[in-house]
Amino acid sequence: MTRQRIAIIGANGYGGGEVARLLATHPSLEVASYSSRQFEGQAFTAAWPGATDSRTFLDLKAAANAADTVVLALPNGVAMTVAPGLLAEGKQVLDLSADYRLPARDYETWYGAPHANPELAATAVYGLPEINRASVEGAQLVANPGCFVTATALGLLPLARAGLVGPQVIVDGYSGISGAGRNAAGFSFAEVNENVFAYKVAGTHRHTPEMEANLERCGASARVTFTPHVAPYSRGILVTAYVTPTRAVTNTELRDLYAGAYANEPFVRVVDEPPQVKATTGTNRCDVYSRLDERSGVIVVLSALDNLVKGMAGQAIQNLNLMLGCSEAAGLPTWASWP
Repeated sequence: MTRQRIAIIGANGYGGGEVARLLATHPSLEVASYSSRQFEGQAFTAAWPGATDSRTFLDLKAAANAADTVVLALPNGVAMTVAPGLLAEGKQVLDLSADYRLPARDYETWYGAPHANPELAATAVYGLPEINRASVEGAQLVANPGCFVTATALGLLPLARAGLVGPQVIVDGYSGISGAGRNAAGFSFAEVNENVFAYKVAGTHRHTPEMEANLERCGASARVTFTPHVAPYSRGILVTAYVTPTRAVTNTELRDLYAGAYANEPFVRVVDEPPQVKATTGTNRCDVYSRLDERSGVIVVLSALDNLVKGMAGQAIQNLNLMLGCSEAAGLPTWASWP
């Protein structure tokens, strides 16, 4: 069987590099080419010394011409300048940035810049398979979700579909350092080690409207108060969400609700104890736990995932599998290394 060829534009960043690593063992997809403005003309190993692929980083046009499907691992605001030309050439495009996750008006509000092609923003498919699988299949342009958003959406999806989400949801999220990107400024080891701190407090984090949009996709309307934190580990997301339900529920009902919602989902595991980031490291799996605080009547939901896999590159491959007619789970790990 001929393997389908993928170009990775921006393969020197954490997202693009992780897509390349996972595709190296994919049974049906292969990396045809890499592009990086920073490393153009150099070997792939210049950016990733642990890799065994020493092919050269090409310019964007040459890399895209080598494949029919293109993964854009570019900064916010840059992917939207590249995607229209690729689509016009008949290529399928998967975007890892935020450029096509939101309607153009919302993008402009939260990202502080006009959207270059609002018509594409209106037609792009939102790529969270557990919510939008049928639309991802065969799509031409797919927007990969954010990492905090994925953990939050998968934690709240069963409650939203059951009509249990009240008008206000509170979300606390903790991310490893890699969540800030490979070139993040101000994240020196001395300042992050043995430290935890919040940022983008009081409704200013750009993932907030995406979280609210996913609740709407599942039939709920709620305002989200989201507080993200940075924690001193390399990779992983832990989210704790607090939901005041629209009616009285029991822990037995919650257990059955979550078990039923995810019985046939290959990458969501409902766990009986609060999940740990370490248990998802390197996997495309999200672990979800729910519990009713009987004293206050609040439902507490915890979700854990690897921000570079299910939160980014693994989910990208899950989407590519659906876009290109492969088995959805092909090439994706579900077993974590420990410790």
